[in-house]
Amino acid sequence: MASSGSREQGSNAEDQLQRAMMNHLQKYPIQLKYPARIADEKSSNHNDGSPTPKESTSASLWTSSDFVQQRLLDAGVTFDKGNQRETGSSDPTLTEMSNSLDKFVVGMETTGCYESVKVILDRDGQSPAENGKKQNLVVSLAEKTWYKLYVGGGVKGDPFANGGQDLHNTKLQLETSIGLRNLFSGGCCDITNLSYAVDQTSTPSFQLTHDRPLFPLLPPHAPAWRQSLHQLRAGNPWHAHFRASVDTLDHLHTRSCRERQSSLQMVLSNTPSTNNKVDAYKAFKWIAVLRDVMPRRDASLPYKCDSSAELLSHVGPSFKHSVLYEYKLNKSISLDPDENEGHVLSGYQANWSFELAGPPGDVGFFKGWGGLNLNIPLLTPLNETANPAPSFASYLLQGLTFHAALQGGFLRNLAFGDLCNNNKNSSNICDRFFVGGPNQLRGFMQAGIGPRAKTGGSSVPGGDAMGADLYYTTTLATSIPFPTLANTGIRLFSFVNAGALTNRPLSLLATTRVSIGGGVSANLPHVMNGARLEATYAIPLRYGHRDARRHVQAGMGFSIG
Repeated sequence: MASSGSREQGSNAEDQLQRAMMNHLQKYPIQLKYPARIADEKSSNHNDGSPTPKESTSASLWTSSDFVQQRLLDAGVTFDKGNQRETGSSDPTLTEMSNSLDKFVVGMETTGCYESVKVILDRDGQSPAENGKKQNLVVSLAEKTWYKLYVGGGVKGDPFANGGQDLHNTKLQLETSIGLRNLFSGGCCDITNLSYAVDQTSTPSFQLTHDRPLFPLLPPHAPAWRQSLHQLRAGNPWHAHFRASVDTLDHLHTRSCRERQSSLQMVLSNTPSTNNKVDAYKAFKWIAVLRDVMPRRDASLPYKCDSSAELLSHVGPSFKHSVLYEYKLNKSISLDPDENEGHVLSGYQANWSFELAGPPGDVGFFKGWGGLNLNIPLLTPLNETANPAPSFASYLLQGLTFHAALQGGFLRNLAFGDLCNNNKNSSNICDRFFVGGPNQLRGFMQAGIGPRAKTGGSSVPGGDAMGADLYYTTTLATSIPFPTLANTGIRLFSFVNAGALTNRPLSLLATTRVSIGGGVSANLPHVMNGARLEATYAIPLRYGHRDARRHVQAGMGFSIG
C-alpha cells in the first residue's frame, strides 16, 4: 500500500513538473535575426548532418526573398533589428511566435504556389552563451511546378454563386486550362490561368485571370505608397485580380433567352482569390461588361421567337460600366472542421455588396444586396465516456442546432441626365433580382416567384420570369447529425421558408410566399471550405397560381439559410 501511494505521489509530482516546464516554455522570450533565411525544400541536402535545409540561391527558387520577409511581417512575426527595435518593446513569447508563424504558413500555402511551407528555428550550431537569445529563422519552401495543365470535365459557371445553385439546371462541360505560377511578379506568388470550355449544348466559354499581390505593382519611385501599405494593421495582404471572359448564360428554363457576356474586371481584395479562409473578405471591383440578350427561337420556324412580348422588349445589347464594393464574413465561422466535418454549428455569417453603374455604360442604377445567417447550438453532441448509456431521445437529438437566415436586396434605376436607360421607369432585365430554388426559397423553382409575363417559351412553366427590383427571403431551420452517422458531416434538417419579389415596396408582405419541409445535407470539404450539398422535400403553403413550384429539389450552397 505504501509503495502504491509513493508511486501516485511521484506521478503527481512528475505531472506538476511537466506542466510547470510547459508553462515556462510557452512564456520563453524569442529573438529572431533579420532577415529570415530562405531554403529550397526539394533541393536541400540533409545528408551532411545538419538538422535544417541549406540556404537556397536565387537560381533554385522562383520566390522572392523580399516577398517572404514581407509576408512574415504581415503575419506578425517580430524580428530583432538591433537599434531599430522600438523602445520599451518586449520580445514575443514562444506561444505568440508560434501563432504568428502558423498564420504565415497558412497564408503562404493558400497562395496555391507551394506543396509545403516549413519554418525552422536554428542557432547555426552555436550555444546560447555564444549567440545570446537570437536565433535564425529558416523558411523552407517546396514550390509547385511553374505550370499546371488540366483537361477534363466540370460544372458550368460557379455553383456557389449567389448562395447556391439548383442541380436540376446545372450543365456539365469539357474544360481545358493552363495555369502559370510565380512568373510575372518577380517571385511574389502571382497566378495566371487561361481556360477554354464547351458545355453540353456546344456553347463555348473563354476566361483569362491573373492574381498577384498589390505592393509589387506600386511604382518603386513612390515609396510613400508602399510604406502606407506596409503599415496597415493587417500588413499588406491586398491583392490585385484581373479577369477577362466571354461566356453565354442559359436562361431558357426561366425566361426564354440566352445572355452573351464579354466582360473585363479589375479587383482589389484583402486576400488572394484562392484563399477562402480569411475572417472577413473585402473587395473593390471595377466591371465593364457587354451583354446581349438573345431570345429563344421557335424549333419549327427559326425566324420566329419562342418567348413573350415582355421579354422581347429587353432583347439586344447593353453595356454595363460599374464599381462594386463587397464584404463577406468567413463562410465557416466558429467551426472546427476536424470535429464537425465542415458544418457551421455555431456563430454567424454576413455579407453585403453595393454596386453603382453609370456612364460610359448605357445602363444606370444603384444596387445593394446582402444577408445574415445565425447558427445557435441547442444541444451539444453526446460524450460517450461520460454517459455510456444515453436515452433514445438524447441520442436522437444530440447536436441539435437552430439556424436563422435573412437575405434581401434593392435596385434603384438611375438615368444620369438621359445618358443611361432608354426606359427611365424600368431597369434592365440583366440587372434585376430573381428568387427561387434550393438555399433560397425551397418549394419553388429557380426564378419561380415574382412578376411574370402572360406567356413564355415552351420550356418555361407559367410564363417568362421578368424579375424585380426588391426582394427578401428568410429561413428558420433546425438540424441534427444523421443518427448512426454523427461524425460523417451528414445532417437532417427541417425548415420554414418565406420570401417575396416585387417592384412595389408596399406589396412586399402581400406577395410573400411560404413553404415548409425537411431534407438531408452533406458537407463537401474537398470541393470548397464550408460547401454543402442538400436534398429537400418542400410543401408550398402560400403561393400564386402562376408560380413555378417543385416539391423535390437538390442543390449546392454554403448555408442552410
